[in-house]
Amino acid sequence: MSSYQAIPYWALEKACEAIGRKVRNYDQMGEDNPLRWSIEQHALTIAKYEASPFLSAGKFHLGNTVLKTRGSQWRGGIVGFYSTSLTPIGYAVESATEKGSVQIYPEAALEAWEVE
Repeated sequence: MSSYQAIPYWALEKACEAIGRKVRNYDQMGEDNPLRWSIEQHALTIAKYEASPFLSAGKFHLGNTVLKTRGSQWRGGIVGFYSTSLTPIGYAVESATEKGSVQIYPEAALEAWEVE
């Protein structure tokens, strides 16, 4: 791991899992490997958001897959969070079919989606 960043092991495991890698593969990567850097950045983001008191009340976490329950359809993974005066807990959801396309929804509009 980079000496300047303290990354919790649980976050590193989640980051590796999200891209289909094993932690042992990460441990074998050289310090200058761009994939190692990417995994570390993802792990730091996971650690930051999952440790947030705002999220402890939420149903979903980074990487969870969800679907929109009413109106137009949207399925994908949680990639971010938001909070407003009208929406105390909301999520940014990246589409499972259109990579890079993101929509935001309040927690009440989403339910867990088990990817087959």
